[in-house]
Amino acid sequence: MSLLEQFAVDELLQGLSLGEKALGSFYVAILGMSITFLALIVLMGSLFVMSKLVNPGSGRGKRPVEPELPLPLFPERHAPGELLPLVLAAAAWAAVGSPVRIIRVRPIKREPDDTPAWARAGRIEQVSAGEGIW
Repeated sequence: MSLLEQFAVDELLQGLSLGEKALGSFYVAILGMSITFLALIVLMGSLFVMSKLVNPGSGRGKRPVEPELPLPLFPERHAPGELLPLVLAAAAWAAVGSPVRIIRVRPIKREPDDTPAWARAGRIEQVSAGEGIW
């Protein structure tokens, strides 16, 4: 009777020495990891086959080369409040690869500062000393 078969029977498991139990536990761990690894390989293969069936023309390296588009240039002088939309448009252009027509920038509303004067003074003192908050 093999060690793994002895692990299946509770009475036989009680009679095993500590070394045999450790070796059997090692066998069980290796068996579980190998089954999991094989299941992941089967899953990866089935996903690959399914992707080839659904998208027969697509593949790695067959991607058409897109022409390099120049990024929009920032004007030398800009009105106050126009810098944020310009930066967002450039970031969207770089991320998407084509000009983005609709960019909605909502104004940032400042909340009233209800901090007591002593807390504000302490914060200013810490920042000017370069200590930081934490």
